[in-house]
Amino acid sequence: MTMDRRRLERFIVVMAAAVCLLFTATLRDLSVVSLWLPQGSAPRLPDGAGERDAALTVAVVDADGTPVTGALVRIFSVVGDRAFLAATRTTDDEGRVAMSDLPRGETWIIAERQGRARASSRVALDALAEGAPEPAREVKLTLHPAESFEVVVVDPLQRPIRGVGVDLLTSDPLAYRRLTDERGLSRFEGLGPPPYAVEVSAPGFDDVFIETLTLADSPLFIKLERLGGLTVVVLEPDGAPAVGAQVMVTGSALWPARSATTEADGTVTITALPRGFYDLRAEKGNLVSDALAGVLLERGENETIELRLVEGQWITALVTDGEGEDTPPVANADVALVEGGLSSFPVYGRTGKDGRVRLGPIASFDATVSARAEGFVARSAVALEEDQREVRIPLIKGAKITGIVVDEDDYPIDGAELEVVGVDVFGMPIAESSSVQGFAEDHFAFALPGATPLVPAGELGVMPIVPDIPRDVGPLTVTRSERTAEPWVSRGNGEMLLEPVTPGRVRVVARHPDYTEGISEAVDLVPGGEAEVKVVLRKGGILEGRVVEEDGTPVRGARIEVISPVSSLERVTYTADDGSFAFAALPSRVIVHVSRATALDNVVATEVFDIPPDERREVEIVLPELREPVTITVVDDRGYPVERVEVRATSLDPDTALIRTVFTDEEGEATVLDARSLPLRFFARRNGYGP
Repeated sequence: MTMDRRRLERFIVVMAAAVCLLFTATLRDLSVVSLWLPQGSAPRLPDGAGERDAALTVAVVDADGTPVTGALVRIFSVVGDRAFLAATRTTDDEGRVAMSDLPRGETWIIAERQGRARASSRVALDALAEGAPEPAREVKLTLHPAESFEVVVVDPLQRPIRGVGVDLLTSDPLAYRRLTDERGLSRFEGLGPPPYAVEVSAPGFDDVFIETLTLADSPLFIKLERLGGLTVVVLEPDGAPAVGAQVMVTGSALWPARSATTEADGTVTITALPRGFYDLRAEKGNLVSDALAGVLLERGENETIELRLVEGQWITALVTDGEGEDTPPVANADVALVEGGLSSFPVYGRTGKDGRVRLGPIASFDATVSARAEGFVARSAVALEEDQREVRIPLIKGAKITGIVVDEDDYPIDGAELEVVGVDVFGMPIAESSSVQGFAEDHFAFALPGATPLVPAGELGVMPIVPDIPRDVGPLTVTRSERTAEPWVSRGNGEMLLEPVTPGRVRVVARHPDYTEGISEAVDLVPGGEAEVKVVLRKGGILEGRVVEEDGTPVRGARIEVISPVSSLERVTYTADDGSFAFAALPSRVIVHVSRATALDNVVATEVFDIPPDERREVEIVLPELREPVTITVVDDRGYPVERVEVRATSLDPDTALIRTVFTDEEGEATVLDARSLPLRFFARRNGYGP
């Protein structure tokens, strides 16, 4: 590979990382309820979380229908896409338990007893009818004989590792977690039927995640690979070792940036790094190096990197209230200086009373400056010219939106989450919420002090806080400034106050777990202006269903994605042991995509359902027969297997959509599930080989 090509690939990696960060910071709409909850970690349902007028009876039986006495039944309510423990009861002599005062909406029901596999179901609860003598809703759970699974963890020399955390994941919403013993063994009991997934993590080793496991895979032997390292050599402008220079490092497996200090020979060693791409930069007083981007570190490798310091440049930024010459300065504005317009190591500062802040050092004037302040619209990417050491950043006043959120009967709605969408005065899109603004404030508050120092590890240099962050330096916390704006949610009387809002033509979108999405009429905002809107939310419908095979067998752990052509709704959940799933507050028409647990990226069934408002619809989705897997073996021109090859399989059958990407293992093999008998086209590639 030529040097130009390597630089191009590194540039692409940096650009992709930046896009991913921006995408992550502005994610919205996709509601995914976590399938796996660590045991005992689900918080109790807070007081005032919705109306608690639903009731439920749970009957627990064993495989032959005999009632199970003393089974523990737990109810988890899904509120705002989070699972909360709502109730815990034990079955009576008849294997039954009745519960009242439960929240409405999506609900997980889990039953377990020693020696049997846990069982679960998903429903959407309604209010108990007035005067009803007992709960009209009943769920029956069957506890089957328990299965067991063993995992053995060893190091690269095949020696057992004690105390390694092993998580076993099933379609059950509660994960199983064990620590390995002196034999490196973790034994899991009380399991339901497969498939399983196993995740192993240990300090100093690369994480391992293996899915689609069956009972035949037990005992599962997992060999952990040592992590890699970087030795960074920092040189003064004259080539002498730079003693006491600060080296900053960040990357695809290490964020936010960490720092370490060079020793007497101008070097520092950073160990325990997972495979990935890393960016590095060094500075010492007024000296600074160019940022080195996209250094690829393979698993278990140790690379030596050289950084040379040059005389740095300092930039003074002036933030003002408007464009005019005599406009007043803006104090306490957050300012960021970014080299090259895109960098892993931006320099942050906050303006004083005179609206000025001095930032640096940077290696070149190829940089941009951005600023944001309370009550103003953020200004991004003001480019510097060559030798420009002072820059002025004018901000415009943000606008304000007031109004109310009500239901169809004009009653106020409390706790609706609000978002502003539209276009600004320049025709650029607007998508603002308090969570996005809060993310920007929190990130700035965290990054302002600089990179977090790594922990020294004796003669080896430093040991980064990966992968076990809390144990080395304590949790990474952010203290929000007192000027953080109120969350954009409707109050108890339904009223809203949104500020600052970017001027332009905008609408307000309101979302609440008990209602379908609502949107206001469009309003025009000018800098410093104000507008009033009203958003009406309507009751949605309930969709309950089961996913089954052609023979009626329930499908557990299937991924259910619901989208709507009449709103921006997009939600995801997973079927319980009995194949059940439930969604509340859905719009009038939804599209449901179903994927099996063994291939979550492959949609095997799609259905369209109409759901009348404030009504329940029960459906059954039958999956087509599962095809056998196809195994691909990749070898080089000498016949040796090639690992880590990306293999892309595409179906040539116009009636069967299948696009799957897999990677070969140490034997050069990769498996494409649910693909046999289909006409397929394969494309394989790996760096260093022809396609």
